[in-house]
Parts: sequence; structure tokens; C-alpha cells
Amino acid sequence: MPAGTNGVAYTPVVFTANGGSPPYTWSAPNFTVPGMNFNASTQTLSGTPTASGTFSFTIQVEDNVNHIVPITYSITIY
Repeated sequence: MPAGTNGVAYTPVVFTANGGSPPYTWSAPNFTVPGMNFNASTQTLSGTPTASGTFSFTIQVEDNVNHIVPITYSITIY
């Protein structure tokens, strides 16, 4: 993930998937980056960070036959 700056709008990141059996269902079960959010409908990470630090979170995608792929990311906010 690209780094961000506390108090500055983060350039949105759109997640994509391929393979498996669409349609896909997205979620972020442990998303805890202050001031930012993950929109499961648009697969987009966005917002304005409100705290500095390094934060880890998991984005997961599930396909139509219940295969779940979780990927853990880290983001540093300066």
C-alpha cells in the first residue's frame, strides 16, 4: 500500500479480483485505519487518515462457490 499523511486525503485504491467464480463479495473484517474506510460495494480504500503509524488490515474476497481469499496489507501513515 502507498504511504499516506495524517490529515491529508489518501488517494483511493480500488481492489480487483480475477479467477474463481464471479460474482465476488468483498469485506474487510479487521479494518482499523483511523479516518479511512473500505467500501465493500466499490472495493475502494479511501478517506483522510487521522492518526500516524503503521496499520495492518485484511481485505478478503469470496467468490460464488464460497472460496475465500484473505490478503493482509500494511499501510504507513506519516
